[in-house]
Amino acid sequence: MPRVSQKPTTGPAASRLVSARREALVLVVLIAAVSMLIWNGSTFFYDVRIAGSALGEQVRLASTALSLNVALILFGWRRYVDLQHEAEMRAEGERRAALLATTDAATGLLNRKGFVDRAAACCAASCNGDDQLLIISVQIHRFKSVSDQHGHETGDRLLNALAGNLREVVGNDAVIGRLAADEFAIALVVGGGDRARADALAEAALSSASRPLAIDARLIQVGAFAGIATAPAAQIRVFELLRRAD
Repeated sequence: MPRVSQKPTTGPAASRLVSARREALVLVVLIAAVSMLIWNGSTFFYDVRIAGSALGEQVRLASTALSLNVALILFGWRRYVDLQHEAEMRAEGERRAALLATTDAATGLLNRKGFVDRAAACCAASCNGDDQLLIISVQIHRFKSVSDQHGHETGDRLLNALAGNLREVVGNDAVIGRLAADEFAIALVVGGGDRARADALAEAALSSASRPLAIDARLIQVGAFAGIATAPAAQIRVFELLRRAD
């Protein structure tokens, strides 16, 4: 069964480390090249200064070209650094935009789009033709009442606590998302006919969602409903299975 993690295996820190090593290597090579140029050119410039007007036109042009060459090397390195920085900033911006497009801001779980995409990826990675995609829809009861009575900040803390409880019970193999204000969903690829696991996971999700929670010095308890739907992983459309679970 494919193991799916909701955390990326690499991050911006690793990308920056690789980029820093590459730039350090280029910098070392450039410094060595400039040092050699200066070392070799120092004698040339000294001879030019001593000879003065006795030098021909071609030698004077060569000295000017050598000076320009050094300036161009330094300019090229600076431009290279700027382009590298721009590329990294662009890649980081694209990564953040992709993350925001698939993540629920309140809980850090996947949003509806992210959930559907990740569940579809699980189906595509399934190697066994008998595998089933299991979706459990968990609807929180009385969430709006809690939010209206105690405020939206308390409602957000409640959502985060519920999300944490659901993460604990579903494990790392499952995909979990918050699809609407009071709706969570769990997706998991299971072996064909493993109905007992589906029922047990739904019961565990309901139990975790109904557990009393201490939030802002208050003990808050909500209820939950759950719907289960399964279908062959190789054939089902995630949106359709999610609608059936709802």
